[in-house]
Amino acid sequence: MPGPEDHYWSLLELHNKNRIDYNDRKWETIKFFHGAFSVLITASLAAAVAAKEHGILPFLFIATLLFLAILSATLGGINLRRESRLLFVEEYQMFKLARLLGLDHEVPADKRWLQGDRHLLPNKWRRWQHNLSKQNSEATFDSTDELAAARSSSHRFADFFDLMFVIETALGLVLLVTLWFFW
Repeated sequence: MPGPEDHYWSLLELHNKNRIDYNDRKWETIKFFHGAFSVLITASLAAAVAAKEHGILPFLFIATLLFLAILSATLGGINLRRESRLLFVEEYQMFKLARLLGLDHEVPADKRWLQGDRHLLPNKWRRWQHNLSKQNSEATFDSTDELAAARSSSHRFADFFDLMFVIETALGLVLLVTLWFFW
């Protein structure tokens, strides 16, 4: 009869698969929403250049394309944060399971691959404060979800792509305002 440890190993495998899936979904979010933005901006600029007349229908068509570009950039940033938060929840579940399974022990000095690397698992598996901002590392969290939300709020990877989504949103807004004033 399988014991609780067998179930922990199964859960560890499940959470690792989910973690990999959420990481893949972060990249898919970036590719999809940046691609959608690029297509919509290019189509709106091409339509503006090709418009022979400056009537209401071409204006509405181009404005709609620009609005959809702005929407795609905004939704991309929101979805990237969501996927990052879900990824961290899965990681934290794995870390808890590793602790329950006793995987977070010190490696004897004569068995170490690198002498300064004393533990079997990396630091992020052993310390819940790993990569948290100073403010968040001193905070008290009641749940893994709260910890994951704090971790994803200051995640350099997501911050970088958030900035790109913000720049895209601003570019779309500038083009929309320009269209409004100069059409």
